[in-house]
Amino acid sequence: MLSFNQASAQIASFTLNPGASVTIHGQAANAAGYQWYRNGVAISGANAADYKATEAGMYKVQALNIASCASPVSKEVQVIMGTTSADMSIVKKSEDKNVNVGTLYTYTLTVKNNGPAASTNVMVTDALPAGLEFVSLTTWNKGLPNYDQSKNTLTWSAGDFVAGEEAQLLFLARPDKSGAIINQAAVTADQKDNNAANNTSVDTKQVQGINVPNVFTPNGDGKNDTFEIPELSAFPENEITIINRWGNVIYQKTGYHNDWTGDGLNEGTYFYVLKVKYLSGVWETYKGYITLLRNKQTR
Repeated sequence: MLSFNQASAQIASFTLNPGASVTIHGQAANAAGYQWYRNGVAISGANAADYKATEAGMYKVQALNIASCASPVSKEVQVIMGTTSADMSIVKKSEDKNVNVGTLYTYTLTVKNNGPAASTNVMVTDALPAGLEFVSLTTWNKGLPNYDQSKNTLTWSAGDFVAGEEAQLLFLARPDKSGAIINQAAVTADQKDNNAANNTSVDTKQVQGINVPNVFTPNGDGKNDTFEIPELSAFPENEITIINRWGNVIYQKTGYHNDWTGDGLNEGTYFYVLKVKYLSGVWETYKGYITLLRNKQTR
């Protein structure tokens, strides 16, 4: 057997980000070839002096002379696979329009990977608050959303995001109470996120009460011929009472369907009491005046 020096490699430990690599150098005088090992197992085809490591493990090398005699193995080099930090952000925004109780409107969820590396298994959770009804998904351009009715929660499994990638999801909702609807959505990923401030987004939507008109014209022209309350279809459990100027009840209905025409009544102003039941089981009462006009407009 020919004598030659033992192969050697750096006596070191390296930590790699996913997708990165490190080149380990083997050195031996008069070497005709090399054999690299990972975790004690020979690496097929790894016969050069240098080896490009892309996986975690303990690496070592042997030198071979022209007669294929092997030197003792080198000291080991440790390669550790580290974790990359991510910066996933989310913005939740309600549609910019005036909304009454029972009015449909859109929420937009925008998710973005601000880098510096890819993020995996991105998940969005949007727990809708009491008083807000999920109606339907509208559009989304990545992943798979799911709505759990029992929890009133929308989850969006959005998949993997390369640095700079952005995705959106839109859905329809309907409020069943007036006041401020405060809604928070959150995003997570496999990677550690060093900027937790943008992992959640809160939207506040001011909702007005049911919009009850103050006049209707049952004159047979096909326009405004009934006392119609536009948002009432969202509240099948309702009660309405119409009272004249002397305090007499002249119309009363449980489960009103916007079909009162004021038959047999004179033109004038009447008092109404409208009660609606929210999804939460709470009843709300609206009171006001409605003017009945029959004369057709002529030119």
